[in-house]
Amino acid sequence: MNRLINRTYIILCQIRNWIGTSLLYIFSDTAAEAQSLIAGIPSADVARRGHVEYTHESQWASEAGKLKWNSFNFLTYGIAKRTELAVSVVNVGSPGTENVAVGIGYKTIIPLQQGEDAGLFRERKLSIGQMAYVAVGPERNIVRDRVGGWLYSHVSTRLSPTRTRLTAGMSYGSSHVFGFRRVRMQGVGGLPETSPQRIPLTPLSFIGGIEQPITRHVGLLADWISGRHDIAALITGVQLNIGHQVLILAYKRANDQVSDTNALVTEVMIHF
Repeated sequence: MNRLINRTYIILCQIRNWIGTSLLYIFSDTAAEAQSLIAGIPSADVARRGHVEYTHESQWASEAGKLKWNSFNFLTYGIAKRTELAVSVVNVGSPGTENVAVGIGYKTIIPLQQGEDAGLFRERKLSIGQMAYVAVGPERNIVRDRVGGWLYSHVSTRLSPTRTRLTAGMSYGSSHVFGFRRVRMQGVGGLPETSPQRIPLTPLSFIGGIEQPITRHVGLLADWISGRHDIAALITGVQLNIGHQVLILAYKRANDQVSDTNALVTEVMIHF
């Protein structure tokens, strides 16, 4: 019995030490600042040249008393100092969203500052990205186009000395990312029924975000996509940078509360 008690005590001390070390690492200011990662909109950074990054985002919601899960997956590779290639699989969920699509594209960064990066507005840059998508879901040939895409661009800057990053721009996308869903409509006899939506209600959207570092390992973030489509929402959350991983825990509040649902958002990015 004494041996069991001693072993249990040792294990508990090890767990305590591990938790303490992890918290000290997270809230310390000794490590390098991690790359930007926004939950709902494209980030203002790209993968470093010759490096690979994998990002997975899950959205967890409750609809009609059942758990609804949707996910977005991106694999990027830095082909130049300011350009990355991307492969993505979007709208993989349970129950099936009938909107699974595979895409390929790029994102490039254009610096906007001239001379020394000083003053109130720093790290000024223009981001341009494009994705081409092919529908692979079960209804790819029935209610929507087989091929679509996503085009976006935004400018960003960091405010000195708070290091707050502000991002704003525009986005235009097809139903493969934004619009295909079951919308509630009034049917025969006034009874509610669902109908497939072929295109986004507002394919042209404003995108904006704010990132506020607390330490080099902890930060707050918020981003917003305007319009009425699947990812039109305000997302607020916290970001943790641990080694080569970036973790986000956030909450999504949908713009269209009639045809869409709020969700818990979890996101992880791994650098290779």
